[in-house]
This record gives sequence, structure tokens and C-alpha cells, in this order.
Amino acid sequence: AWTPTTKDRVFGDAAVKVLVRAPQNVIIYPQQLLGRKFGDSHVAEAVSSHLPFTVTEDTVRGSYLINVNGPAGDAATLTPEEAMGMLLRYFKRLAESEKATATGVSTVVRDIVVTVPSYLTYHERLALIDAAALADFHVISTLNAPTAFAITYAFERVENETKRVAIVDIGASGMEIAWTTVSGDIDPKTNRSTTTVTVNGLTWEPTVGGRDFISRLAEFMMEKVKADKSDRKLWYRALAEAEKVMEALSVNKDKRFKVVSPERDYEGTISREEFELLIKDILARIEKPITKGLDDLEWASIDSVQIVGGATRIPCVQTTILAAFSGKATDLSRHISGDEGGVYGAGYYAATSSSSHRSAKKLIVKDSTPFAISAKALGTETKLFKAMSRIGSKKTLTLGTASDLDVSLFYTDGAPR
Repeated sequence: AWTPTTKDRVFGDAAVKVLVRAPQNVIIYPQQLLGRKFGDSHVAEAVSSHLPFTVTEDTVRGSYLINVNGPAGDAATLTPEEAMGMLLRYFKRLAESEKATATGVSTVVRDIVVTVPSYLTYHERLALIDAAALADFHVISTLNAPTAFAITYAFERVENETKRVAIVDIGASGMEIAWTTVSGDIDPKTNRSTTTVTVNGLTWEPTVGGRDFISRLAEFMMEKVKADKSDRKLWYRALAEAEKVMEALSVNKDKRFKVVSPERDYEGTISREEFELLIKDILARIEKPITKGLDDLEWASIDSVQIVGGATRIPCVQTTILAAFSGKATDLSRHISGDEGGVYGAGYYAATSSSSHRSAKKLIVKDSTPFAISAKALGTETKLFKAMSRIGSKKTLTLGTASDLDVSLFYTDGAPR
């Protein structure tokens, strides 16, 4: 964000403060535009509901441009990669500063592993890698976020055993589940501890996230002052208040709230039961990815269901998750930090992927690709990999032609193309 008075560029909590005063100066969730074609329905919904900036078409690439009030107070136009690159460069400065403070040695952070939603397409991942390059990062790998959580769980809680573990992650912007088998044992040849994480399936529901619950509560508040989302300053004030109220309702039966608008102020109380009625339709969407995973894998039982993400602190969300497992899991566990678990998992993965670092434990990750992939050549379409194929799998396709050959690769079976 750019502050409306000094025009300084700020990040994090400082940017949130600008959001409620001058939303037109703020960029949030730029990753939602990465790799998306102009006219994408998901982006259109995001712009209308929670993104403070406007978008126009990048006619050269057929993607999006972000329009925001820039450092001089004038209109500025950025690509999603440029906006994301600014954020990543800020992270880079933080990491290098923390490392220097802890060790007293100046360090340049360059090689990174980036955790991403498992349902991100190849184009979205490439756009994120381009954004990282603008921040002077070299991306070793993109790692599915629930897989990173599974790595952390396996490293820290599995020794000399094998478990079936479902990682249910409901963060700010969506719900993902990694259906994993994790094991820990000792390699008899090297006497080295080995951790193996096998991702048997991935399911998701992008329309269930903390942001969706908060938005529903903010809409309720806006109705009380007879306003709508077109008043962007008021809308972001309502969102900030709704987030505080939702957090309080996770531990209290009711919570007072206040909304201040130019026409009228409103102060009232909402109970946990009223909140649950407001989000009833969102809760219903939690069941689908759980049921799909259970049906696809046909697991009779699950050793552990690990819940991560801020939205899983909501009591009715926990109740809905457990009920959807239909007795195949008896309880939910929170052994992984939603704030740190993904970072640790990516760190473990980066350490074992680096030729210059030898981890005390050996890590083997057998991840899966979420979408089916097909090829088209000489007018014939051939499915190469089905959904949930092991990442790293190879297939040879032999074609014969006397002229130039064009081959196109694309997602199939309902996946985005």
C-alpha cells in the first residue's frame, strides 16, 4: 500500500491500516490474478467482493493489469507479477534481516521453495515463479501447501510407524485436503532416519475460506447501516470489525460490534448461533471435498485428521468437518501450526533438495498432480496422465509425420484449460 499522506510504500499491518482509510491505495491478494486470463469468473467475483483496486485488460498478454493510486498519488498500473514481486522482495528483506540479526553475518537469500494451493494450474505457478524472479529469488520448487503441512507432521510426530493422515487446511482463501500416508523408519544400510510422505489424493473447495466467513458477517453488518459494498471505505471497516467478531465468537457465545457510517452508526450484539445461521450454506460446502476423498480412496479408517488454518478454529466448522468423515475418524487434532507448519515443511523440503545441505533425516516426498493432462497432435487427442498421477512420472508418445508437428498439452476431465 501507499500511504495517502507521505506516499510511502508499506506492507503488512501498516498496509491494513491504510486499507480502511484509503482502499484505492492498497493491493491485496495479487496472487489471485497470477496466470489468469482476462474475463476469468473467479477474478470478477474477487474484484466485486473484496479486492480494493480495479482491473483492466493487458491486451498484450490477454491477462490482467492492476490499477491503484501509486506513490505520487497518481494512478499507477502494475501487472500481478510486479505487485507480487514487491511483496516477495519485502519478504526477502525480512528474511535477510532476521538472519543477520540472529547470526551477525550478512546473508543473501536466493533459493526458495514456495508453498501454493494444490489446485493452482501450471500457468499460475509459472506466473508466481516470474514474480519471484522480479524479487531476485530462484524458485527451487513450488510445493503444494497441504503437502508441506504433511511433511512437518511426519518429521515431528512419526517414528518407526506408518499412518494414514488427512491434512484439512482451511485458510483465508480456500479449503484443501491432502490424503497422505506418512512413515518413519531407519535405513538399515546407512542407519539414517528416513521420513516418507506419500500424497494419495488431493481435494479442495476454493469457495470455503476464512475470507468467505468474514465477508458474510460484514454483509450482515452493512445491512444494519443500510449500506452496500459500493462504499469501499465502509466495507473494509466492516470487514475489519467482522474479523474481530468472528475470532471472539470462536471462544464466546456472543460478541458486541459497532459499525460507523456517514449516515448512521449501529451498535449491536451477534450470538454464535446467529453467526452459524449466516454461514450455513458455506458450511454445507465443507462436506464435498471430504466425501470425494473418502470415496476415491475407499479408506476404512484414518489414523489422524490434522486441521490447520484460522477458519478451523470456528466451532461449527470443526463439527462439520468431523461429521463429514462419517465415523472414519473419531476426533480432530491440531498438532500443526497454521502459521509455521507450512514454512517448516517447505524448509525441510528445501534442505533435502539442496546439494549443499545434508539433513539429519532423509525425506522422500511422493506428491501428486491434481489434474489430468492430455496431448493433442495430428488431430488426435491422447490422455497422458490421469488426475492424481505421481509427480515425476514419465510417458513416451511416438508420432510419425512428414511435415512440421505441433503438439499442445492441456488439462482435461473438468480441470481448467
